[in-house]
Amino acid sequence: MPIYIWVDKNTETQVEIIRNLSAADEVPDIIESGMGIEEYDAADWEKRMSSTTFKRGPGWRGSKGNW
Repeated sequence: MPIYIWVDKNTETQVEIIRNLSAADEVPDIIESGMGIEEYDAADWEKRMSSTTFKRGPGWRGSKGNW
């Protein structure tokens, strides 16, 4: 699953969230953000792109097609 970075424009708080592609545009909830209720209500979220996690299989050096 890809990692999405959401940033609160007011406080510059960054939150990394691992989600399915279908839930990519949902802003972080209050538990994921770690903010208080007042901070979360005033937050102006912006999604920023990040690299996806990629894992190679065992013996990937020097071998072809080991997916």
